Amino acid sequence: MTAPGVFLKPNVHRADICSVKLLLIMLASVATLFGAGAPALAQDSAYPPRLIVVTLSDSSVEPGESFSVSVEGCDIGQVVEFTLEGLAVQVQCLEPEMEQSALVLRSVPGKAEAELIAPDRAGEYVGYARVGTGDGSLELDFGVDVFDSRAIFVPTAASGPQTGSGSAFSSAVWMLLTFILGVGLASGFWVVAQRRDS
Repeated sequence: MTAPGVFLKPNVHRADICSVKLLLIMLASVATLFGAGAPALAQDSAYPPRLIVVTLSDSSVEPGESFSVSVEGCDIGQVVEFTLEGLAVQVQCLEPEMEQSALVLRSVPGKAEAELIAPDRAGEYVGYARVGTGDGSLELDFGVDVFDSRAIFVPTAASGPQTGSGSAFSSAVWMLLTFILGVGLASGFWVVAQRRDS
């Protein structure tokens, strides 16, 4: 017996309706999968997204040695703060240089650069470059390996949270688990519907 207002054609079986429901559940799972993962993959709300890169003149330095760190892709006049082991240096993003070709006049992204001094003790250090101020600021990290050429330094495995692509990996795992859960639920509904029809 069907619910009031639901009319089935004589050649349409409940199994076909369950297959359609299964397909709809799988489509909803895929929509949820991409809907939940899209914000995690977005880097910037502007289109096209700007690419901001931190570079070092030398990532392996001796204790007390100076090195330069720069941020490319910042907005002109934006404040960039570089920090490493308590030392903080603020600079402004410089005007872009103009390159002129025969037909095209294009701008190169802004750049902020500062000189930092390596810590006095050997080890691996993480510094930060904060681009902008307030809620809209972007914090990027960079690594410096301080080594003493007079001593033998054996690095040990770092414990604690890893930086870099961990959040992208977590998003991918979350999306995969959501998809598997959706497929499992859809399969379960289909099996229940098949048993009910039998």
